[in-house]
Amino acid sequence: MGYDAFAINGHMLGHGEPIRVQTGQRVLLHVLNGSAGENRSLALPGHAFTVVALDGNPVPHPAPVPVLWLGAAERISAIVQMTNPGVWVLGDLADSDRQNGMGIVVEYAGSSGVPQWAPPPPFKWDYRLFATPNPTPPAAPDHSIDMLIEKRNAAENGFNVWTLNDKPFDMDTNQPVYDIQLGKRYRLRLRNATDDIHPIHLHR
Repeated sequence: MGYDAFAINGHMLGHGEPIRVQTGQRVLLHVLNGSAGENRSLALPGHAFTVVALDGNPVPHPAPVPVLWLGAAERISAIVQMTNPGVWVLGDLADSDRQNGMGIVVEYAGSSGVPQWAPPPPFKWDYRLFATPNPTPPAAPDHSIDMLIEKRNAAENGFNVWTLNDKPFDMDTNQPVYDIQLGKRYRLRLRNATDDIHPIHLHR
């Protein structure tokens, strides 16, 4: 699966209104990756993002990063200190994706000209940056469940079939089922052995 065009708030890069800011402002960005199958990156040349929340939950340890990385359907809230006047592209690290619309212009008051882009310094995304430093190890779970995600290419009438622990889910029988007990603590360990992105969530 691939995409020919990208947009932020319904507009491709270079279209629509820019984000207008003033020097010295602290701007809170709420970013949602609306894709169901692609990860996204965002950088703003000469600026850092202080991550304050992930998926709407405040992080224990807000920390600055040069790039935001968002998985499919993931949300990040981050504060940007506006200290680098100019007209900039807030956009994806991939040149081809920016060229196809993945970005938005950030324009400082009193600045004009062609929006500028520059790649950020090398950086490896790590969620532990936002965790409590030296946390107390959690108690051991009552049970652990290992789940291996695999794909059978064109296995059913030319369509791919995805499996958990070698079993595809059957919509008619609602199988397979994991039997769990109320009040027990379970650790889920998931490994994606395919070349596709697989966001996972638990219905409550």
